[in-house]
Amino acid sequence: MQRLVNTKKIYSALPLWLSLMSVLFMTAGCFNRSRVYQKEKLFELGIGRMEKQLDLMVAPDPTRLVRDNFVNQNGLFYIANSRSNKVMELTAYGDLLSLYYDPQENPAPITLVEGNDDGSVSNLNAYPHDFQNIGLITVDSRKMLLVEEQVPRKREVLDRRTGTPLNRIIKRFDADGKLVDYLGQEGVGGTPFPYIDSLHIGRDNQLTVVCRNVSDWDVFLYDEAGQLLKTVRFDESRLPTAGENRTAALENIYADYQNSRLFLKINFYEKRFGKKDGPMGVTLFKETSVWVYDIEQERFSLHFDLPKKLVQSGSDSQVHHEILYDLIGVDRRGNLFFLAPHEKDLFEILLSSSKGQVIDRIRIRVDEEGLYFRQFIVSPEGIVSALLCYSEQVEVSWWRTDSLARRTKN
Repeated sequence: MQRLVNTKKIYSALPLWLSLMSVLFMTAGCFNRSRVYQKEKLFELGIGRMEKQLDLMVAPDPTRLVRDNFVNQNGLFYIANSRSNKVMELTAYGDLLSLYYDPQENPAPITLVEGNDDGSVSNLNAYPHDFQNIGLITVDSRKMLLVEEQVPRKREVLDRRTGTPLNRIIKRFDADGKLVDYLGQEGVGGTPFPYIDSLHIGRDNQLTVVCRNVSDWDVFLYDEAGQLLKTVRFDESRLPTAGENRTAALENIYADYQNSRLFLKINFYEKRFGKKDGPMGVTLFKETSVWVYDIEQERFSLHFDLPKKLVQSGSDSQVHHEILYDLIGVDRRGNLFFLAPHEKDLFEILLSSSKGQVIDRIRIRVDEEGLYFRQFIVSPEGIVSALLCYSEQVEVSWWRTDSLARRTKN
């Protein structure tokens, strides 16, 4: 989202501004925002339906939810390909270790051993499974793979309160590729979820499932056995009060690794009624804030506003537009990672503590020519990785931002 800001008036106050900033820099230090962090290209994947390829070109069933995504966990990468209903486990060098796949939509793997029911041991395994429509994935410290999946239409349930179809479950596969069970709202074998917005693994393999529907957000917390621990609902009445003529829009929710907090990224808007705004007024963006919800205390414990990100508008160096940061992840220390485009092929990463202290701002370079899909994630260690899908290949890269994340204790 962008907001125009005319900065011509700002320059008239430059002498005073420079004096103030010089004092701040001497007392608090400053960030070198022009610093570009080095990208490490880890490996590439081809386009297609073979075991070490991603299907990005074939038009999917229009009823299928397409959510290609990946995670970096336990030093390995797991990539889910919704179009072909498969999940790949790869090393940081791109070596394929295992494949969870639907044999009705994928050819038989060539380089992997299918199953291990005979007791044989192999480091390269293929696990066939009847998938309907896979979505988000995550992995815990036991190497248990959790896969969001759609239930058959005859098993769908209609939520009477919201009118939302409940048709998503989470299948759990153990480290040997065997299906253990599935999770629903109440736990193992429970009622299907509504739309799942995100999955988070915390300490002791606690799972947090963030769901949303037309009227509110529901957060479910489970222990490693799949037992439901707690549910939290955020609707309009539970969001922070925005004030008169102000509204709050919840963008996403991330769980703290220590299982004690939820981080809510909220955008605030204000209704303006000026002479030129008409009888209905004009809605203007005001600020973005992170509100920290204490799960045990069942209340918001603190909040902080994100710094404004201003980027030059075209060739006019005195007119800027404001770009909103995206929250892309939280590491196990509670550091929050935000991402915003800066200029062509450049993005800015803002690293913040859980109390709102800006730890650092860096820039990363991503070649956007021919790029039609990208996803950024943060590992528990604080490493930013990217899945970059181009027309001819898929690239997995990372930036070793974990060195920055180690600076603070939340």
